[in-house]
Amino acid sequence: MPTLTKTGTVDFDHEIDSSLLPAHLAGCLRDVDANAVQVRDNRVTFRGGFFRLVTNWNVLVSFRFGDLAVDSDTCEVRHCLSCR
Repeated sequence: MPTLTKTGTVDFDHEIDSSLLPAHLAGCLRDVDANAVQVRDNRVTFRGGFFRLVTNWNVLVSFRFGDLAVDSDTCEVRHCLSCR
């Protein structure tokens, strides 16, 4: 089955400590049972999909994998998500 990739950015407030954001994002992904969550510097990668022990109501069922990058200079989180 072919996959689509969606990229974009999400802005965050200047008062947020961007050095803590990757760990926070990883924690949020683990809370919704993402697989293979890894944090490297300002980047978080994960795997989702249906073939995990989750219901079809899980928010990550539609995503095969994702890559989130925190850019402290522009106060943005850049995302690349692979959708089924």
